[in-house]
Amino acid sequence: MVIYYKGALTVAEQIVQLRERGLIVADEELAEHYLCHVSYYRLAGYWWSMQSVKATHQFKPNSKFEDIVHLNKAYLSSFARIRSLVVSEYIHLSGHRGIN
Repeated sequence: MVIYYKGALTVAEQIVQLRERGLIVADEELAEHYLCHVSYYRLAGYWWSMQSVKATHQFKPNSKFEDIVHLNKAYLSSFARIRSLVVSEYIHLSGHRGIN
């Protein structure tokens, strides 16, 4: 059995790592906020396509953390709209059909 251990990085260390891999982080406070409140691994799904070398996680030139934030906001905005539509439709149908 192989035991794999990868120690956790602090948010500051995550930002350093992202920069070392070529990601432009212009607003460090914004990066800290999103890394703390959304998480590195959730955001990684948004930056996957920005990587030129997946094995080493190197970013393509001009990849910016702020672009990842915009992708995250767009996704959440879309998700919220879809959720709202589904809930509204459920309320409408349950009201007309007597579903509880």
